Amino acid sequence: QVQTNFLNLDGLKLYQYGVDLRPTQRLALNDRFTQGFQLVLQYVGYGSGYAGDGTESRTGANAGVSVSLDRRTSNAQASVGLTALRLQALGENYRGYSIALPVIANFQSSIWGAEILAAPDQKLYLDSGEGRRDLTLESKLSLHRKMGSNWKTGLDFDWQKNQSNNDDYDYQKIQGALFVRYEPTGE
Repeated sequence: QVQTNFLNLDGLKLYQYGVDLRPTQRLALNDRFTQGFQLVLQYVGYGSGYAGDGTESRTGANAGVSVSLDRRTSNAQASVGLTALRLQALGENYRGYSIALPVIANFQSSIWGAEILAAPDQKLYLDSGEGRRDLTLESKLSLHRKMGSNWKTGLDFDWQKNQSNNDDYDYQKIQGALFVRYEPTGE
């Protein structure tokens, strides 16, 4: 997945860009459940106005693994997982580890679809001078429409709340996005 985000505070500017590669292996446990294993490789960069400097730069590569237990039917899927990442940002205040527990449900008709996600994420920034610990709570709703066999267009609504042992990093954000996605089928 390749992603580019723009932010409009003083005119539209490049905010964030990234590449997220997740080679996946699935194992059928029985006729109802599968187990997934993913190698997670990410690169996230920030535009010049948002990159931070020195210890605050969030630009960098992350690597880790993700495992999940999935229940699939013909038009729905539910998944619970565990994702562990090593965070390798340029700035030492953003280097450390992340452990997330995503819970996902999605539904798909022949044309329309929806996805609901809830994901608590504990980040430990061990390289920061204060030993910062952040707990991020995220929920997301995605509504989409198929546009052919590999294309989707839709709307994402995302809510996040971050709680840190350092009050400077406490925040809450709400974000909406329109998207167009290409998803290869692998056929």
